Order: sequence, then structure tokens, then C-alpha cells
Amino acid sequence: MLARLVREPRLTEHKGGCTLDIGGGLTLSLTCVEVDIIRVSLLRPSGRALDRSWMVAPGMASLPEEGRPKESTEGFAMPDTTLERTVDGSVRLSTGRLRVTVGTAVGEPLRLTWAWHDEATGDWKLLLRDRPTGAYYVGADGRVSHYVSRRRGDAYFGCGERSGALNRAGRRFDLRCVDAMGYDAERSDPLYKFYPFYIGKPCASSADPSGTGEPPEALGPDGHGEPPPLRAVSRGGGGAYGVFYDSMARAALDFGCELNNYHGLFASYQAECGDLDYYVLLGPRARFSWLTGETLLPPRWSLGYSGERPSLPRPLHGLAAPHASTDLSTPLHAPAAGSTMAFTDAPDAQRQLEAFLAECAARQVPLSSFQLSSGYSSSAAGRRHVFTWNSGKVPDPDGLAAAYAAAGVRLAANIKPCLLVDHPEYAACAAAALFVGASGAASAAAAGAPPSSGAVFWPSTPSAAAYSPERSMFWDADGSHLDFTNPAAAAWWQDRVAAALLRRGIVGTWNDNNEYAIEDEHALCHGFGRRVPLRLVRPLHALLMCQASWRAQRAHAPGERPWLISRSGMPGMQRYVQTWSGDNYTEWKTLRYNLWMGLGLGTSPLRSGPTPAPSGSPVCDARVGLSGCFNTGHDVGGFAGPPPPAEMLVRWVQSGVFHPRFTIHSWNAGGPPTSAWLHPGVAALVLDAIRFRYALIPYLYSLLRSARDECVPPLRPTWFDFEEDDRCWRPSDDFMCGPALLVANVLDAGERRRDVYLPQNGGRGWWDWHGGAWHPGGETLTLDAPLDRIPLLAAAGGRCCVPLADPEARSALDGGISRTVRVFPLPPDPAFDGVAAEACWVEDDGVSDAAQGAGTQLSVSVTARDGSLHVAAAAVWPESAWSCPLQTINVVLPPGEKRPVQSIAPAADLRLELVVGKRPHP
Repeated sequence: MLARLVREPRLTEHKGGCTLDIGGGLTLSLTCVEVDIIRVSLLRPSGRALDRSWMVAPGMASLPEEGRPKESTEGFAMPDTTLERTVDGSVRLSTGRLRVTVGTAVGEPLRLTWAWHDEATGDWKLLLRDRPTGAYYVGADGRVSHYVSRRRGDAYFGCGERSGALNRAGRRFDLRCVDAMGYDAERSDPLYKFYPFYIGKPCASSADPSGTGEPPEALGPDGHGEPPPLRAVSRGGGGAYGVFYDSMARAALDFGCELNNYHGLFASYQAECGDLDYYVLLGPRARFSWLTGETLLPPRWSLGYSGERPSLPRPLHGLAAPHASTDLSTPLHAPAAGSTMAFTDAPDAQRQLEAFLAECAARQVPLSSFQLSSGYSSSAAGRRHVFTWNSGKVPDPDGLAAAYAAAGVRLAANIKPCLLVDHPEYAACAAAALFVGASGAASAAAAGAPPSSGAVFWPSTPSAAAYSPERSMFWDADGSHLDFTNPAAAAWWQDRVAAALLRRGIVGTWNDNNEYAIEDEHALCHGFGRRVPLRLVRPLHALLMCQASWRAQRAHAPGERPWLISRSGMPGMQRYVQTWSGDNYTEWKTLRYNLWMGLGLGTSPLRSGPTPAPSGSPVCDARVGLSGCFNTGHDVGGFAGPPPPAEMLVRWVQSGVFHPRFTIHSWNAGGPPTSAWLHPGVAALVLDAIRFRYALIPYLYSLLRSARDECVPPLRPTWFDFEEDDRCWRPSDDFMCGPALLVANVLDAGERRRDVYLPQNGGRGWWDWHGGAWHPGGETLTLDAPLDRIPLLAAAGGRCCVPLADPEARSALDGGISRTVRVFPLPPDPAFDGVAAEACWVEDDGVSDAAQGAGTQLSVSVTARDGSLHVAAAAVWPESAWSCPLQTINVVLPPGEKRPVQSIAPAADLRLELVVGKRPHP
């Protein structure tokens, strides 16, 4: 049914907005929750299909397991608003920055028009409008749809983890989660994660939807008007927007794949069930990452070299660890960090795991963590039984964990949310109704009732028999998925995490295979006491699984930051876990498209403008992550397919060292496993890259703190920092690692020279990381890119200094007693006299919750003044039980910098040592 205004709508005001009864049994609710965020709800006569949200958590670290009411305003600023009628009777609601107008012409399709206030001109300018020929559809079968007008040249970003280019224009995406092993990173869809969010970016060359000419820019008196030519995103506000659908139902987002001559050009959201609740967020500070919750700050050691591999029913070796030997003809068959079926599936798994640890110590291999694949839990028949230990393979799990802990290596164990039917606890869990329930007909039939009765319920006691668990294929047998909307199931899970893993010395949980690809489309969930169809909450189970693991880990070690990993998830997963892009395929194009996939999951084209945050709002005055999931990475070398050639492996490692999650991880059918020492001839180059990763940890750690505190993604496309440079919006393999580093990885076979565009940055220019030469912005530079080099440049000035750990640091926590700070001064221009290049970072113990807001705050600055450079360092020492071990800061200037240097001693007990023109590690 098309939503039309069948009569003059009845208007009712409420806090922050209004409700309009538009007839036909439909009600439209508009609520201004922030000055730049408005919530829209189109309600049926029966009300909401689901009245709670688990994705919306404005600035919050967590939510109750049962979610929050959809209508809740907790955490929102709820700004003052203006509600008025236009000359034609349309309803207009405004915050002063963002405005929505509802057309009220009787008989016409319901449509909303969005405008933003240009403070420079005082005008309201068009931002987004619904499709005038039909925007809202509510089906008798539960389907809902929303259509908006688009223009040729409009760009779309977001949707979370997606294949293909960063710009989603022309694509259609299936919003559901599957186990997409060996996916094509250019084309496959769907993948592992569920993100019903996108950002629209206007294009300056776009025409009107009909293609008949350039429409006027100002809005008409009715608040609708025709769409103006699209402009580049302006620093002062407007021009870009985000749309977030607060629904977990399977849906599709279409950005021009579908065409219909009767409707002009449009983009659409189509869900198979559920409610039509959505938020419109105004750029340039579209705060989606803030809206869906705070990013968990991980322990610093999790930034060390790590890895994982699901155990598969055939022997696989682990990740090969770099070692000190220069004899490349003898590879070390052990990972620097990781999991491997060669260990956990071996009959003597514990002996092999302990031998591996000893070998790493003997060879001085950097090792921060090791992830146990699920072979440790295999039964005598080889089936994975979560939370069990095969005593034949691992006779002393506590001793194994203690040996790793003594070596400073943390263990994480693979766990899965499905119990196979021969699991020793399956019958008890089924009797307690801890699984997702089968559809009404199946459950009723199992209880002996007629299928038409639909009798399904969750018994309060095991004796109530009218419940039957769903059964699905899971790996190599039938099993049933735990229902995390049942508090009893979550409690069972937390108890098993603690008893089977944490109390034995396992530190982290690897929450895997949690896509909930249940075949029963009418399966039912407990719903915290109110039965709910699985189709309304399918991706919620991955989130609640991670939250249950998170709660278990926090309860076990209340003073420590938990470390969790999850493959599947939805908005809000960043509150609890780290993630990765799943089981990718080994080929050159995966290296490129995985890079873009990760940038799309964690970055945004919308950056902060000068408009201050509203009083009382917890908004960060900073950039925003497009999909809000910053702590991510990829399987370096590819997971499925053939082993990577030597050159591909080196280039993949050189790219991977910049990602928060860095691991080599593979399942190579018909070939040896991918390892750091797969190709002895390039093993030294792989080791160099890994050592560079350890040197970067202070910088990367500071970026993750910014992700938590300021919603700033660590990795982002160049247009994130330089949105006003049109060249940066072109497709590119370059990306920024924080504000300082422009990374130009080589992603093609045989390439030994690399063209890189240097963004315009106000005349500050760029320094070559390796050679130390300065280059102006706005030009394309050709860099040498031999196999042993990562093409890398650093921005001059600003907060663009890079703190590095000691070159010989052997772990992510062993940072030594000094820091080397690479500084990149502004060029010798009178305009930059008195302007500093600065590094600010925090040193803490890296593990304690209490240290999240504490630690020693350090800064180093280099200021150009009167033809010389003035170097200063400072420290702020909080009262804390932890004592910062640093004694020395080595400040290193580029070799090309010739100006004389003066220094100012730092505060407190730090010594300042200046080293001018010396190239640090690497």
C-alpha cells in the first residue's frame, strides 16, 4: 500500500517534534533528537512490530541485554525546535540547522523534504527529498519500503562491509549475514555483517532527476521546490547526509541498480518485514558512530602481530613466525601469532603448542597473542563441541594457558553459538528451551498438536513440552542455535565462557560462525519474555552473543579491558569486539578491494565543521566513522584459495601492518598454509614489515584512543581529511593512517614505481618518509617502490608527528624506556611562522580499565620561527598507581630539513634528545 494523505492530517505535538495522523491507519512521527539528527517513524494501526532498539546507543558504552525503547530519548540533547505550517499547509519542523517539511496535499503520496541551513548565506538549501511519485509503502504482508530521489553523479558510501568500490552508486546490496567463505571482494553480496546505513554525497555536476536542466538552488515557499545542482561538501555544514534504518529485518539498499521510467531516478530501502524507523543525520558532522555507541578501547597488546584460523577437517599449518636467523633457506614452521589446525587438531596438540612457544622464545619472535582454533573442542568423531576440551589432545588446558601467560602471550579460544545434536549438553539445553524455537507448525507437530494451532512457547520448566528447537546444518552436522534473547541462554553462555575458558587462563573469546543462517524462516525467539519472529532480530543474536562473552570476561577480570573478536555483527558491535572481513580469497584484486571494504566499514566522507556541539550534548567535535566499526582488518595473504606468490605476500603484509587487526591467516586448499616464511627468499622483507608494525604501536594506539574519544577512524580515504580537494574524491588506492601518514601501498604485481597524488593541505606539503624530501600538495608524485619499501609520506605541520616504539621492542607492551618521535615541520614560509607541528599521545599500562581515562599525556612540538626550529616537549602526570617508564624522547627531523634547531626541556622527568636528520627504524 502506498502511503497517501487521505485527509488533512491531524497534528499532535510532543517533546522534540510532532505526530501526524495521515489517514489510512498510518501515523507519522518526527522527533528532533539532536540539532543535526531527526528521527522518522511510520507506524501501522497495530503499532510497532518491534518496540526496542539494540543499535541506537548515543555515546554509550553498552546497553541492557533487552535493548532500549525505540521512543527513548536517553542520551540525546533534545534541542529546541520550531514547528510551523507553511503557506500551503505543509508541516515544517526545524532545529535551526536541519529542517524537514511534510507535504499535506490530500490525495498525494506522503513525502518529506529535508533542508540544511547555510549560515554563510542565511538560506535553507535542499539536502534530500523523498521520491514525489511514491516514497512510502507498507504491505499487508509486512513489507516496508522507502524511496528517495537521486541525481546522476550522486555518490553513496557506507552499508558496512561491502564488496566493490567505496562509492556504492549503481549497486544493490542484500542486507543479511552469510558465511561467504572465499568471496569475490569485487562482487560478492551479501557478506558477514548487517549495516542498514548509508551516506549520500552530492556531486557538483549532477542534474535534476528528470535530466531537463539545472533547477534553482533555493527552496520554494512550500519547503519542497526542485533539487538544486549538487555541491561539494562544504566545511561549514550541509551538502551531505546520512540515513540510518533502525531495523534488523532482511532488507535491500539500492543506489541506482533499479530503474523505473515512471519514477525518475531514485534510491531505495526495502525490508521484508518490520517497522520503518529511520534517522536522517546532517553532514558534515553526521555522527553515526556516536549514535550507535562508544568504540571499545582494546588492550594495547592486541595491536601486536596476531592471527586466527578456523579449524577445518584436514591438517593445516599455522602462521610462520619471523626469526633472527638470516638463513632464508630454512623456514620456521610456526606462527608469530595465530591459531592452526596443525596444532589444535593434532593428536598431541598441547605438546606442539608448547614446543611452538619455546621455539618463538629461542628465536626472539615478537608474539602478542595466539588464537586457538576450534580443534581443541573436537569430539572423538571430530565434531566441534563448543566449551569442551579434548583431553587426549590437550590434557592440561590450565598448564597450557599458564605457559603462554608466562611468556607474555595471550590466548583466545574459538567459540560458536550452535550446539550440534550430539553435543553432551544439547539435550539439557533443549529441555531448558535455550535454543531458537522452530516455527509454529513444526513445534506444534512435535508436541502432538495440529500444525494449524501454531502453539509455540518458552516453558518456564523443562516439563512443558510444546517447544521444539530449530535445527539447521552447521558445519558437518545438524545443530541448534542458542537464543540470546532468552536471558537463561545468555546466562548459560556466560557461565560456560567463564568455566571452560577464563578460569583455565584463556584471556579472550573469538566469537565465530555467528551469522545465524537458520533455514527455518518462521523460527521464533524468546524475545525477553515476548515471543518475536527470528526474521525481525536475526543479526541481533551475533551482537548479544558478543555482549554475553564481554560480560563474562569483565566479570572474570573486572579491572582489565576485555579482548573479543567477532566475524558477524551489526551497528553497535564496536561496543564489544574487534572484527575482520571474513574468509577472503587469495588473489591480487582481493588486496585492493579488501582495502576499500575496510575503509567503507570504518570511515566516512563527512568530517567536522566549525559549528560547536550543542550545549549539553555528548557529541564529539570531530569526524565520524561511516559505519562506525574502526577496530578491523583482513586476513593477510587471503584465507581461501592458493598460497599467495612471494611478491603478493610481501605487499599484503606491507598493507596489513597499518590496520588495527593484523594477522596472516589462511586455509589453502591443495597447498601449504600461508606463513611469514612461506617464501624464504622474501622472509626478511616480511620480518621487516612486522617489526615496523611493532614500532608503529604507540601511534596506532593513540589512533584507537581517538576512535573511542572522538569517533575518529584510524584508517580513512584521503577525502576524509581533504574533502575540499576534488582530486581526493576520485577512486584511489591511497589512504590515510591517522592524520599524519599517507600510505601508498603497491597493490599490483610487478609494480616498482608508484604514482601518488598529494592532497592539497593549505600549502603545508608532504615529507617523504624514507628519503626525507619535502613536496608541495596538489601534485602527483612518482615514488620508487622496490619490494622492500612501503611508499609512505607524512603531512607537514598540524598534529602530524608520529611516536614510535623502540626498534627492538619484542611485544606490544614492551615499548622500552624511550620513544622516537618523527616530526615533520612546516615549510620555510612566513605564513607558517609560529605554527607548530605537534604529536600528542598517551602512555598508560595498556590493560587496565582504570587507565582508559588516565595515563601520562605527552606532547612534542616543532615550531618554525625566524628561520629556525624550536622543539619543545611536555608531560602531564596524573595521580596513578601506574608509573610511566619512559625516560627519553628522541625527536627526529627529516633529512631534508636544514634549518637550525633550538630546544626547550620538557616538563617533569623526561629528557629530550634531539637527533636531526637521522633516519629511525625502519
